[in-house]
Formats: sequence, structure tokens, C-alpha cells
Amino acid sequence: MIKRLDKEVSSRIAAGEVIERPSSVAKELIENSIDASARNITLYVEQGGKTSFVIEDDGCGISFEELPLALERYATSKITTLDDLERISTLGYRGEALSSVAAVSRMEIRSRERTSDAGGIIRCEGGTVTLHTETPSHPGTRIQVDDLFYNLPARRKFLKTASAELRRILQVVNDYALVNPELTFRVFSDGKRILELLPPGSTDKALQRRWGNETRLYSSETAYNTNSVKIWWNPIPDSRRTVMTIFVNGRRIQDPTIRSAVCGGESAAYGEWLVVLEMPPEDLDVNIHPAKEGSDSEDPETYINWYCKRPVRYFPGSTPSRRRMSPKQGEILRLHSQRIGHQDGSTKQIPCSARLRGNLFQKADSLLKGYHRLRRRSSYRQGSLLR
Repeated sequence: MIKRLDKEVSSRIAAGEVIERPSSVAKELIENSIDASARNITLYVEQGGKTSFVIEDDGCGISFEELPLALERYATSKITTLDDLERISTLGYRGEALSSVAAVSRMEIRSRERTSDAGGIIRCEGGTVTLHTETPSHPGTRIQVDDLFYNLPARRKFLKTASAELRRILQVVNDYALVNPELTFRVFSDGKRILELLPPGSTDKALQRRWGNETRLYSSETAYNTNSVKIWWNPIPDSRRTVMTIFVNGRRIQDPTIRSAVCGGESAAYGEWLVVLEMPPEDLDVNIHPAKEGSDSEDPETYINWYCKRPVRYFPGSTPSRRRMSPKQGEILRLHSQRIGHQDGSTKQIPCSARLRGNLFQKADSLLKGYHRLRRRSSYRQGSLLR
């Protein structure tokens, strides 16, 4: 017999898809803070976030009247119509983050709008509101999440140790600090400040801080129309690991297809990578993964082949690929490249007529199809830019 699930069961199922561990809470709430135009984001963690997780920001805040609405599923300020869903420019949009966290924890939200004289507080337990009242508060939002998965013992049992969960949270913070170099991030663990990332001013400086000031930073970029990709590489000698951080339109994703495209453009791709792709929101579908960790582009094969594989070949001193391009293919690539940036600020300008440039992308794509074969790893587009 088919039955409708009650609200409590369905909310816990939905929460389990979005929130997997404390680092998932960190990711969702950091994205909310960035969307709220926060300049300072501070995290307070106890026992790796399993006992308590607090995030404070100085963003636009939430009005007292809208606090209960913020805890409801599919209640959001980011989109209103179906057309908005086709061109998402914010990191959050579904209205599921706060409701999912609230369903599996004991949550408290204190918030005040910048233009308001008083703020508000709301508390809930397992998704049920227990308190909602006005209270003095600083501008911005403070969210406290206690006893994560207290009502899902099976999920709580599979959490790692406090130190392992803390490392995952720090990974999320460090990653978002790379593509938001104008923000300040601080992390406190068990009362001690363990991380402070002041605004470096640029992604290059943020990477130097993360990879080391003595690290030689390889970078390359390319663009076509409104699409662009920037790639940074820190080759690690004698390493057999490839650590890749990928952002698409400011959103951190896990994508094996982009990873294989970058590694396919360079035979010795070991080391650390940062890949930042930018494209029009209407050409990107981010609504394909419950935790928003995947996306789908309108023309994925051309986009990834051209924009991820090509810049890798221009890294100075990089090891040539085992598979060589023909002279004609290489000439088309060189002509199309109008500006390639390096760490020292130098650029390589290559003349290219407007008429040739107009047909260049189509010609290069047809020539490189036999060389750049991107195999579809799965028939289902789970967490991938490719269908």
C-alpha cells in the first residue's frame, strides 16, 4: 500500500540528502553568508562540529518577521519565478539549507538587518520552532547548530573523529577563501583560534599564502565570448597525487570530467590545481545535485575540451603531453590565443584577424575532436558537468 510520508519523515530524508556531515553545514552556511554580502565570516567549532557549530557574519541580515519563513523548505529570497531558475547567479537558491540543518539539529538563529534598530532570535529543535522573539543583536546573522544528527543516530554514528571532521571544515573554508579574496575568514576550534585568513586582494596572493611564498605559481587563462577559465598549478616533484579544486561561477563542485580534462591536457599533472570557470548563468544548470556539488553546461564537450585542456599546454616549463598535436592544430590554437597571463604579470599577445577569429573556434573544435576524446564516464549525470 502506498502512503504519504508525514512531514517529519520527509524532512529528515531531505535533510540527509543535503547535510552529510559538519563540513556540509559549513559549506551551506558560508554560501549563505557570501550571498548576504558579508565581509567577515567567523566559525566557532566544538568537537569538529559534531557538538556545536556556530557561524557569524556581518551580512545584510534577516528581518524579525521573516525568521520563521527562513526555516521553511523552499522559502528563499534568491528566486521567484521559473525564469529565475534558468539563470541562477547566487550560490543558494532552493531554500533548503536552513530547513535541512534545522531538521537534524538544535538550531538557534540571531539576526538583525543593517537598517533595523532591533534584531530577532528563533530557536528550533528537530525542525520545530520553540522560541521566536525580538532581542538586541549586532547587524548580520549568527547561526548556532548543536547536536548535529541527534535524531538520526545511524548518521551520527558514521561521522569521523573530531579532528577529521575539523579538517574537512577547514578545507571548505580554505577553498572559498581562494575565490573570495576580498573576504576575511576566521575559524575557532574548542575556544582556540586556529585559522585567520585576511583579505589578500587577489586569488594569486591567496594561493601563494596557501601553497607557500616560495612556491613557483604557474597560471594560465583563456576566454571566448562570455566564457572563461583560469587555471593555477603547483607541481609537486616526486608526487603521485593530483589535488584539484574546481569552482564554476563561484560554486565549488566535485567533477571527475573536468578533472580528467585538465589531466588529459598534461601527462605529468601531479600536484595541486585550482580551476575557476565562468560562464553565463543561463548556460549552466546547477540544479542537478542535491548538495549543489555538480552542474551541467549547455555545450559541455566543446567547453571542457577547449577551455580546460588548452590552457594547460601553455604552462612554462611543463612536461609535454605524450600525445602530440599536429602543426596545423597547434597553429590554430596559437592564433586563437589572444592573451595568456603568467605569474610575473607578462602577457603574450598574438595577432589574429577578426575574420579568422570568427571561424576559429569552429575550425579548432572540428580539428581537435579526434584528439580530445572526452569519454562519458557514466550515463547518468550525477555530479558532473557532462550529461
